[in-house]
Amino acid sequence: MQTKEQVIEFSKTQTGFKPQMPTAQPEIIVKGLVKKFGDVQAVNGLNLEIYKGEMSGFLGPNGAGKTTTLSMLCGLLAPTSGSAQIAGFDIRQKPQKVKKLIGVCPQEAAVFKFLTGLENLELFGNLHNMDKQTLKERAAALVEQADFAEAAKRKTKGYSGGMMRQLNLMIALMSDPEIVFLDEPTVGMNARARRRTWQQIAALKDQGKTC
Repeated sequence: MQTKEQVIEFSKTQTGFKPQMPTAQPEIIVKGLVKKFGDVQAVNGLNLEIYKGEMSGFLGPNGAGKTTTLSMLCGLLAPTSGSAQIAGFDIRQKPQKVKKLIGVCPQEAAVFKFLTGLENLELFGNLHNMDKQTLKERAAALVEQADFAEAAKRKTKGYSGGMMRQLNLMIALMSDPEIVFLDEPTVGMNARARRRTWQQIAALKDQGKTC
């Protein structure tokens, strides 16, 4: 298992990257990925390989194509051209297979504000068809890891932006996914919450997850 960390730098003119890696089959393979919005080319021929257990990050200015790339890999946007495989499944041909393997923490908060934090976790666990006992144990473990027990009892409409981000990360991890996509997971968090979040993310690497 490879656990080498890598950072992928994006620019507005070039989004290609090919790391020097061993010969094992990569968990994520991206070839010539392009996304255009009219005359705007948001992603310009991205090539990328990420191996199981690796923790990788995209760096680049606003508008460089980072979120657009993640949206394509998650199946939220269709590529203009190029291809990508997640754990051997093509993102165009087997999107449902891909979605069963991944957890996603989006850039914008994706929670139901009339529910408590814990109710949100349980809702998304049910959407993944988790059995009741596993769901409760998983939600309790995530809340404990994030030191979120008190906040989890309250309706999310009163959450700060940083608390929303913490809950979003927990939702992304509810199904215990093999691959986790995180889009700016610590934006708006205070120093304590940010430290907790990075500890949670570091634990994913220790578990052999791909991030």
